[in-house]
Amino acid sequence: MMRVLFVRSPRGAITGSSVYQDTLLEELSSDMKISLYRHVDDLGMEWDWIHVLDGKHMPGELSKSNRHRIILDLHDHYWTHFQPFPAPDFPVRWVLQKQRARRMKILLAGAHTVFVHSNAVKSAVQHPRLVNIGMGIRIPADRRGTPVREDRILIVGRDLFRKGITTLLAALRRIHDELPAIELCVVGREYPHALLAARVLALGLRVRFLGECSPEGVAGLYATSRAVILASWTEALGISVLEAMAHRVPVIVSTAGGLKEIVQHERTGQLFPPGDDRLLADALRRVWDDPGAVDKWAEQAQKLVRERFSIADMKNRVMELYRSDPAAGGGEIPPGVSF
Repeated sequence: MMRVLFVRSPRGAITGSSVYQDTLLEELSSDMKISLYRHVDDLGMEWDWIHVLDGKHMPGELSKSNRHRIILDLHDHYWTHFQPFPAPDFPVRWVLQKQRARRMKILLAGAHTVFVHSNAVKSAVQHPRLVNIGMGIRIPADRRGTPVREDRILIVGRDLFRKGITTLLAALRRIHDELPAIELCVVGREYPHALLAARVLALGLRVRFLGECSPEGVAGLYATSRAVILASWTEALGISVLEAMAHRVPVIVSTAGGLKEIVQHERTGQLFPPGDDRLLADALRRVWDDPGAVDKWAEQAQKLVRERFSIADMKNRVMELYRSDPAAGGGEIPPGVSF
């Protein structure tokens, strides 16, 4: 039987990859024993693979080990270059990007294989065995009839300033007189300094900062909201966008990174250039002025997620790659899998 040691993010770590980690481990548990890394002594055992489910949280002792074949899961590419955007901690981000780039290059050098989840990340990272395994999203049960939606829009996630909160708030000010009832709900635990800055910038608008919500709570918000917005300056993929699409919620996203891989303009949602609050305001007006077209795009988006972001397909790719390495008794790893 395949022996894989999984290294997952610490419980309580605030990261978008947690959805992927929980989903993959649950699905793989039906085919193999799930062994989680708990102590450095685990490295003294024999493993076919050590799969680090999020490279940002790779233990230091593992990065020094050269006796194991390591799969490194990468969920972003923000460390590959500095992306300037409005943020209260701009200088700190510049310093941290340089530090993280050095660390990630060391981790990549020690990895046997690297998993990524979007072509945006794949094109930004250099490694001889780089495989895009895609992403799997759970599809909720079909809702019957037309959903009753409130005058609410959502942004779901962490790192609000990278996700374009300044652009979104500027767009809301543009349409405030026309659509004064719009409420923005911000879901997710945020860095304290960023949350304080965002609260100040949102003064005078109908904005609620809900903090971290349970999966059931987020699903309820999806079901009753007019749209999910992600105005990111840079984005690896956008799991919250895929979740919204799976819930048949209209999405409006920037063209940053992997977002344009999952949303087609006026087919499965609306796109706009990062930082363009005027076009974002126009897209928001469309949600209220042309609900028939917007709902049609949402239906197509849900269909796309069903077809291209299957959990079963993602699991099968991972199992195939576990088994395909020559040292594990299989053939060569196939070329990188794209969406």
